[in-house]
This record gives sequence, C-alpha cells and structure tokens, in this order.
Amino acid sequence: MLLQKANNTKDRFFNIIAHDLKNPLSSVATLSYLLELEYNNLSEEERLHYIHLLQQTSNNTFQLLNNLLDWARSQSGDIEPKWIDVNLNEVINSCIDIYKSQLNNKQLQIHYESQNLLYVFSDVNMLDTILRNYLGNAIKFSPAGSSIFINVQFTDQYAQVEVKDLGVGIAPAQRAEIFLLTSTYKTDGTQSEQGTGLGLKIVAEFTKQLKAEIGVESEVNLGSTFWIKIPLHP
Repeated sequence: MLLQKANNTKDRFFNIIAHDLKNPLSSVATLSYLLELEYNNLSEEERLHYIHLLQQTSNNTFQLLNNLLDWARSQSGDIEPKWIDVNLNEVINSCIDIYKSQLNNKQLQIHYESQNLLYVFSDVNMLDTILRNYLGNAIKFSPAGSSIFINVQFTDQYAQVEVKDLGVGIAPAQRAEIFLLTSTYKTDGTQSEQGTGLGLKIVAEFTKQLKAEIGVESEVNLGSTFWIKIPLHP
C-alpha cells in the first residue's frame, strides 16, 4: 500500500512537471527569443509588454516550483514541524513583499494593518507556505484594480488570519472539496494565470501537522475569504 502510494506520488509529480512546468518555461524561452530577435523593431510600449509577460510568467513558474517542491516533500514525509513562537506579523508582511510585483501588475490594493507582538506557536516555514498560497490565490482570482484584505483576530486560544478578495468566487460544489487531496479542481486566474491546484492541497497537509484549522467562505462573482486558526500555545 505504501509502495503504491509512493509510486502514485512519483507519477503525479512527473506528470505535473511534464505539463504544468514545461509550458511556462517554454513561454519564457519563446518570449525572450522574440524580444531579443525583434528588439530594434519594437516600440517602447511593445518592449514593455513583452517584459511584463516575461515577469508574469517567471513569477507564476517560481510559485509553481515552490508548490511542487513543498508538495513532494510533504508526500515523502520529509517535513516535520519545528515548533517555535512565530511572529505572525513578520510572516504576513513577508508574504506581501514576495507578491509586490504581482500586486503592482494587477493594480491591486492590499489592506493590512500591521500589529506588534503577534506570536503564535507554529512552524514558520509551513505557516509562511499556507499564507503565501492564500495570498497568491487572492491575487490570481482578483480583477485588476480591486482590493485584498488581510485581517487577524485573536482569542485566548488561537489567532485567526483571514485573506479576503473581491474576485470570481467559488461555486458550492467546488468549495466543498477544494482542500481534499482527491480533488482535481483547478481554474485559471482573471488574467489567465495558470496553476496545478496543488497549493490548497499543500495548505491542507501542513494544517494537519500544525494542529490548526482552515476554511473558506465564498460566493460566485463576489469573492472569497480563506482563513486559518493557529494555536497560540503548545
């Protein structure tokens, strides 16, 4: 049974690499070739357009590669939580910094009021991966020029982080299975950004290990709110 699972994991990994990673890398190669070949014949506006496409494709490919590596490591059992007091504010701001170029490209406003001394008991890398996927999805499915909201609420037992967008939303049928490992649901973003659907599966895997809770509230064409409840104490 374990051998079969390992083989299935390996097959899925190589299938994703062959399809989802090959395509954007091919696009980068094609765009860079055209830009080099036609550079002197292009207007400044056309050059900026090609550069923008290269940047967008490169960013999407980098995020995809991160998700692939995280997923493969989680499936092989190589990742175990390293429990420490994590500054939640630093993790959130780090995620925002990672996506600054995408936020600028889509002219998205992000609303987050930084707070000091927001500590949770968690694994900083796993938590960063979860929030990075939440924010990446919010950017992906938000229409240009809209807003994304990050809110943090505290109780005596946990901190709840919410990432809310005003984007395309998720239909009830997909919402019910979006975190399931067996789900094959995936969809393109508002500017045709592509993905594998692995991000939320990684979120689900890491959430179990962190003894946290996750969920989503969404309405089609009105947006989505993804949340995670993180324990404050061991």
